[in-house]
Amino acid sequence: MKRHRRSDIKAHAKPETLDRIERGSRELDDLIRANVAATDYLFQELDREEREAISARIEEGFQQAERGELTDGEVARRRMQPLKDQFLKARRLGPTR
Repeated sequence: MKRHRRSDIKAHAKPETLDRIERGSRELDDLIRANVAATDYLFQELDREEREAISARIEEGFQQAERGELTDGEVARRRMQPLKDQFLKARRLGPTR
């Protein structure tokens, strides 16, 4: 597995996140795998219409990033928090399986 120095990685992340990455690519690999697995699980729980809507938003965001139309991370987190709260509340109050 290739080891990376901070200067080899182009990423915008909090210093503590970059410190974790520097501790080894194995830890980074584990971190990425865990996040992908969690995302896959949540995505599978959605119905087809919800998945299509999310995919469309991701594609829209990708296209905006390609054009250089990025949103500051802190602004994005503030915008997403109410949606996250609403999602989590709905999941807690939803039908029991």
